[in-house]
Amino acid sequence: MKLILILLVLTLASLVTCAIPLVQVKERSNGLECVACEVVMNAVEQWVVKESTVAKAVDIISNTVCPHLEPKIKAVCPKIIAQFGPTVFKVLIERENPTVLCRMMRLCQ
Repeated sequence: MKLILILLVLTLASLVTCAIPLVQVKERSNGLECVACEVVMNAVEQWVVKESTVAKAVDIISNTVCPHLEPKIKAVCPKIIAQFGPTVFKVLIERENPTVLCRMMRLCQ
């Protein structure tokens, strides 16, 4: 499960470099994984809020990010985004801030 969530974060990181301006995150001693997670989740939170539905956001990410990944990841990317994307997006929008979500995924302390 953790590997799938990390893959989702890395997939969404591609979105940050392609479509969203970089979000400044206060650096901590948690390491690169934590900082990357917080940057991606902050950007995704801002981006998803602008979309009309979570389903539309999942569709856009699957069609714009997945095609640009390595072949092995590209093959499973849409399935991972479809399965875990809505949950991650809803948690970001409805309940938790990006820092808490990264802690839940154990990428931050």
